Amino acid sequence: MPSSPSPDDRGPLRIASARGRWTLLATVLGSSVVMLGSTVTNVALPHISADFDSDGVASS
Repeated sequence: MPSSPSPDDRGPLRIASARGRWTLLATVLGSSVVMLGSTVTNVALPHISADFDSDGVASS
């Protein structure tokens, strides 16, 4: 019974293949989620700082 090929045995990743398109889609969606999360955080930080009566600088 032949075993399934390891990821290294499948050859190069091509955009023309379904595997390549899924990889590209996952990468773009993952990057978009990270960008959206950082934008939401940067917009919310001044409001969070005001709620805690802080100037946004940590005292040491």
